[in-house]
Amino acid sequence: MTKKVLAPVPFVSRFQMEAIFKIMNEKYSIDSIQMMENAGRTLAHLASMLFLENKPEFKKILILTGTGGNGAGVLTAARYLHNHGAQITVFTTREPEQLSPETARQLEALIAMNCRVIHGMPELAFYEHFDLIIDGILGCNINGEPYGWAKTFIEMVTETEVPVLSFDIPSGIDPDKGMIYPKYIKPTATMTIGLPKSSFAIPETRDILGRLFVADIGIPPDLFKQYFPDIDTTGLFSLSEIIEI
Repeated sequence: MTKKVLAPVPFVSRFQMEAIFKIMNEKYSIDSIQMMENAGRTLAHLASMLFLENKPEFKKILILTGTGGNGAGVLTAARYLHNHGAQITVFTTREPEQLSPETARQLEALIAMNCRVIHGMPELAFYEHFDLIIDGILGCNINGEPYGWAKTFIEMVTETEVPVLSFDIPSGIDPDKGMIYPKYIKPTATMTIGLPKSSFAIPETRDILGRLFVADIGIPPDLFKQYFPDIDTTGLFSLSEIIEI
């Protein structure tokens, strides 16, 4: 169940989120693996509820992942959806040894569970039928126009009518300035983590996001009070761990 929030919700820059993650790790001993586990489990729940009628068994889901934290989040979601009976296919933009440690760890779990994992993309794979695509190609650390397999994956998504759920931010969108690169994903829905990103307040970017959800990943309220007194999250997730704004 999600909660619809009509009151003002604070927006944060990528640098603020990076600082928040660092403080969570150093002061509260909440590391990136824990955060991505929370985020991925919530993403799987939202995917099932929003697109699969809470019946993920036998549904075919394509997971698109890059090398960074977004990849870890969507691969964690893939693990939960697999556990619930979904048929998972993963396309990665790089070989396993080129992934971040968190992403590689989640990928190893999926391989051990005999999920279909492909590095790059086989010819004609675009034409397989999928019930849902989950986008974790590029995240908030995007630096310049997408290229290589990331660009190819984005082009594929723009040509399909399959519903798309983007994790944290649609691939090809800058989180702060709202820059929209020539190749970008326009999802059916976006689930961002912690708080919405600064560019989401820009009308041109907001129009791209589809339905916008924010997921609680366990950021302590005291963190905001102590380090970011201008950011008020009081009661934001009191009724639901996922809110729609």
